[in-house]
Amino acid sequence: MAKLGKTEETWHALNIINPIGITNQVKHAKLRQANVYFSSSDGDFKTRYEAESNFGKLKDGSVPVKGGWRIYSSGPGIYLGQLISSVLGIRETSQSVTFDPVLPTELDQLSLRYQLLGKPVTIHYHLGSGESKVMLNQQELPVEHEKNPYRTGGLKVSNQAIIAHLQATNRIDIYC
Repeated sequence: MAKLGKTEETWHALNIINPIGITNQVKHAKLRQANVYFSSSDGDFKTRYEAESNFGKLKDGSVPVKGGWRIYSSGPGIYLGQLISSVLGIRETSQSVTFDPVLPTELDQLSLRYQLLGKPVTIHYHLGSGESKVMLNQQELPVEHEKNPYRTGGLKVSNQAIIAHLQATNRIDIYC
């Protein structure tokens, strides 16, 4: 729904899958498991693909095991990933950052604190402004429109342009 630009439907979908206050959103919802579970140890691999291809090193002891217990649930991570990348529309790559919010108009003027390219920023959304631009510390940044076959794509800014304007305190204004 976010890729299609369906703001209301996207926001509604996020609300009905969020277990916090689920009975306020889905009147016939029954509370389910409310706890997370624990994992006992992990091999010291950066990705599951690295773990898969190097599992033998774990068995022979050449890769350390991070032992202990940690609270684990993939649901919150998946939810937050979708919230940040698809709804708030913040997508970072090694070359650029795309700002492509899919937010309902009632969230106009939403602001959030975020870490972008290793620096703290406060991002302010200006929805339905009729403008299409990104400002960083009151400087308009050069943008390209991301390709999207269903709607106008997000605003893509090179990391180089962002880094050139980052300061100790940063404000990003997204107009869309």
